[in-house]
Amino acid sequence: MRRLLACSLLLLAAVACQQPRDAATPQPAPAQGPLTDAQARAVYDRACMSCHGPTGKGNGPRAAMLRTSPTDFTDPAWQAQAQDDALRAVIAQGRGSMPPFKHRLNPQEIDGVLRVVRAFAP
Repeated sequence: MRRLLACSLLLLAAVACQQPRDAATPQPAPAQGPLTDAQARAVYDRACMSCHGPTGKGNGPRAAMLRTSPTDFTDPAWQAQAQDDALRAVIAQGRGSMPPFKHRLNPQEIDGVLRVVRAFAP
């Protein structure tokens, strides 16, 4: 009797595993939309502020330890010549003393940081 019960349970489990997935099976969450200004600022504070400073002047607590000075985002001439696509690439891939952030920030976070950088314009 126990053998019959054990075999029945195994057979039932095998059949259940072969059932096709239905529409109720959870799917991965869709890509996150744009960050709010507060979320974008939190990402900047976490990833950028230590070098670029809280006001974007390039005077964060770690700036003095770098071989090249961080960019001053409040400089109108820099803001005028900097292209958004180039800035996204620098954030993702790094340059000079700046490390790459492509493995630490998702594309929405990179766009959020870019918005914060642009908000430092005078």
